[in-house]
Amino acid sequence: MANIDSFKKSLLDSEITMALTDIVRDLDAPQEPDYIAALVRNFPEKLREILTRNISSFDFRVCGCFIHQKPLAEFIDPKFSDMPSPEIGDLLIVYKEIDGTDAKYNALLLQAKVIKSNSAKTADALHQLVLYTQWPHFKYKRAGHLNGKERDIYPKTIHSGAQYLLINNGMGKTSFGCATANKSLNVSLSFAEQLIKLIEFQVGDIFVSNTGSTIDDWSKMIWDLLEISRDSKFNRRKAGFIGAERLCGDKLEELNAIVQKGDAIEALINMLNGDCFEINKGGNPGISLICIEGKRNTMDDPGKL
Repeated sequence: MANIDSFKKSLLDSEITMALTDIVRDLDAPQEPDYIAALVRNFPEKLREILTRNISSFDFRVCGCFIHQKPLAEFIDPKFSDMPSPEIGDLLIVYKEIDGTDAKYNALLLQAKVIKSNSAKTADALHQLVLYTQWPHFKYKRAGHLNGKERDIYPKTIHSGAQYLLINNGMGKTSFGCATANKSLNVSLSFAEQLIKLIEFQVGDIFVSNTGSTIDDWSKMIWDLLEISRDSKFNRRKAGFIGAERLCGDKLEELNAIVQKGDAIEALINMLNGDCFEINKGGNPGISLICIEGKRNTMDDPGKL
């Protein structure tokens, strides 16, 4: 795993924060989906360049995918069955680390809120808070072929794999921060810091390969979201992405062969052609994604960065 020293972390934090500021600078009266569209469309290539420049022991590839029609979690647990069905999330960030023949996976699921300060309340979306703090047994709704499929995630408590993304657009400058799921949301770390910790496996929740004989429901949910997102498109006029392809990032080949192997992360990264798909609002459901792959250099000394 990457073990980034404090000096490099400081550089990464500064450069990622500047890149985030840059990608939203020219948005015209943006709404929450426009911020997410900008993140997944304009940020991946900048993030790849920053990671590659500062973490020389790894080769990085990054891609993004914007989808507006997000799947819902319909609670089956009788204790919560009268609640509205919350969105599973607005943005899923996954990190795949390859070291020789070994691969490890980490995920950060985010629900976005646009705010005017560094804090917010969740009283207006209690059902979303229940999902991220208690994880009731649920079935998918508005999720295409996944509709009706059940997931029962443990442990049924707060964890660092599901958080809130707080987008502060007050004072004429936009900043991105993350908050642990709570009735009162306060930025605890910047989005840049969370990305660094995700790569170090200090934040997020590990998920396992979907080809193994034992797989927990958190891992199943992450693979579900990756796979249904693969075929969706977007169209957000305010963000300037009209009639564009859904994916952006490093250009690779042989999509069909890769998809058949069952690794949706590899498929998403490898199918990119530098543009983005358009989707209408009646299109396939999914979740907006940022997929990051870090592959340790074959000549690298694992004890160094």
